[in-house]
Amino acid sequence: SENAMYVPNGNGTECGMLKFIQNNGHPVQDLMKNKVGRVKTFVPWTPKRKMESTAILQPGDDNTVRVYSKGAPEVLLQKCNMNSAQRAQLLKDVVDNEMGANGIRPFAYAYKEMSLGDFEDLALQYEDFKNVETREILEADLELVGIFGLRDELRNSFEDSNKTVAEDIKF
Repeated sequence: SENAMYVPNGNGTECGMLKFIQNNGHPVQDLMKNKVGRVKTFVPWTPKRKMESTAILQPGDDNTVRVYSKGAPEVLLQKCNMNSAQRAQLLKDVVDNEMGANGIRPFAYAYKEMSLGDFEDLALQYEDFKNVETREILEADLELVGIFGLRDELRNSFEDSNKTVAEDIKF
């Protein structure tokens, strides 16, 4: 129905961000529908990289590819258009002092746009982005959107196991 809302499920980080977007009046279900069949390449999250990126042919503009990236601020900010002093200030003030001190897990989001022709030229030059090293060219010169924080609530299973460990330890 036209009033139906998308119900996020799966990865807690993804669900948290989708709920944030939805709670701020953006129809997530439309955003999800609009990207179907338009993803040009995907660079997955790995523990080593601590970030991921998706290149999408922009809905409504068949000549523009937008690369969306998200990840750990200390990694993603290295790929953004800013000087080292700006980067250090953001990491100290926002990530460490505001979020870290309050138990909030930070995520940085950034993007860049290029023409479809430029994207296709890069794909030819970098072997159609077949491996992570060649895909990283897509993640250079990004524009920072923002740093968002998610509060990691203790899961019931963690609380239960923590209680069991505490009961088993005798001082």
